[in-house]
Amino acid sequence: MFDRMLTPWALLLAWSNSVTRMWFGPASVHIRRARSEDAGRLAELHAHSFAHPWSQASFEQMLTDRAIDAFVADIAGTVQGYILIRRVADEAELLSVGVDAAHRRYGAGRRLIETGIAAIIRERISTFFLEVESGNTPALALYRSLGFVEVGRRKGYYRSAEGPKDALTMRLDLRKLPMPPAVLDG
Repeated sequence: MFDRMLTPWALLLAWSNSVTRMWFGPASVHIRRARSEDAGRLAELHAHSFAHPWSQASFEQMLTDRAIDAFVADIAGTVQGYILIRRVADEAELLSVGVDAAHRRYGAGRRLIETGIAAIIRERISTFFLEVESGNTPALALYRSLGFVEVGRRKGYYRSAEGPKDALTMRLDLRKLPMPPAVLDG
């Protein structure tokens, strides 16, 4: 019975939060470097975003890898997004980026990618690559708005319930971009 009484309040709270976000925007997004204690939350976010999730142990290993830059988006005291970038020689690859579904479309993903781009430019990386599912319209729009261009296609690379999906390989030439200032929040 208590659960039935709580449900209307939970619905009211969710509605209130959505209306507040609609009128006033999301809570502030703070970007910081990921820490080892974030691994569990990153695995959880990844599992909600991708069909083949990475384990907490995988994230723990990546967060200690010196060739990987990892940042998180902290919203209202909770990690709600992340980005992982691997550097090799003068190139970098976007390994994964994800934002909690309730916090998408409010700029957290853009801020994470911009922070990653700034970090690798400061490390003298010249080219940034990523792969994205060809039907992921919001991600493609974001990447294109940041200057990424399509340079290849892998037929049937992603497996899904609807069948195989192509992966688009995209590239951003960082040599044309100015050296950015430090972009991490406090």
